Amino acid sequence: DPSLELRNYTKYTQNDKFYQNTFASGSVNSLGNVNISAYNDTQERNNFTNQTDLTKKFKTGSIAHTALVGAEITRQDSTVLRRTGFFNNLNLTDSVAATNPITFTPITYRNRSGDNNNSSNVRVYGVYAQDQIDINKYLQVTAGLRYDNFEVNLFNKNTGQNFSRTDELISPRAGIVVKPQENLSIYSSYSVSYLPSVGDQFNGLNSTTENLKPERMDNYEVGTKWDITPRLNLSTAIYQLDRTNTRANDSNGFAVLTGESRTR
Repeated sequence: DPSLELRNYTKYTQNDKFYQNTFASGSVNSLGNVNISAYNDTQERNNFTNQTDLTKKFKTGSIAHTALVGAEITRQDSTVLRRTGFFNNLNLTDSVAATNPITFTPITYRNRSGDNNNSSNVRVYGVYAQDQIDINKYLQVTAGLRYDNFEVNLFNKNTGQNFSRTDELISPRAGIVVKPQENLSIYSSYSVSYLPSVGDQFNGLNSTTENLKPERMDNYEVGTKWDITPRLNLSTAIYQLDRTNTRANDSNGFAVLTGESRTR
């Protein structure tokens, strides 16, 4: 069937990253001096992703459909080591003149108890479905739904502790495109995404965050795309991003999911 298409995509990457930073860790004091601190960070990460998509084109009467179903498996293994800089192998800061912030004090880097020193793995198992519906040449509707089983495990090498969290995430999306003429599109969309409580690098899992639900982000957008000429186009957009389950501290110092924010 020429209207049926099966695709499989497999990707493996290996990344090694190192960066080192010396920075001002306070304001300029009355003597015109400022304290500086230092650290470096090493990260090794292996990623594997396998994605399978099945696409089918068909019609119901005069309405055209492009239906998609798929599955994704992702695995990520990481090790992270952060080292704090000690000036003269002793002090956490060094004072320099703000007008000439140069120092030749030797710095020794070593891991402290509060620095990251962990290994982690992330496992994601996702399935999704979507239908793009062309009602006519002026109107297109897209609707989709994705389910993810998101598992994070972390071993803290400084304390010997293991932490783990698994979330089941449902992400709907929908969109409408109106084309009053061939070179002009007016669209609106809605989508839901999540940020796990372990942070965007997945290395912040501890006794507090392993009990917190992911942040949820609801995104609304309306915009236009106008191809004025083959060499000139205009795009405009208005959006609103609502974040819920953001982390805040209560009066006793415990983390609670009471925070909300809106970006427009």
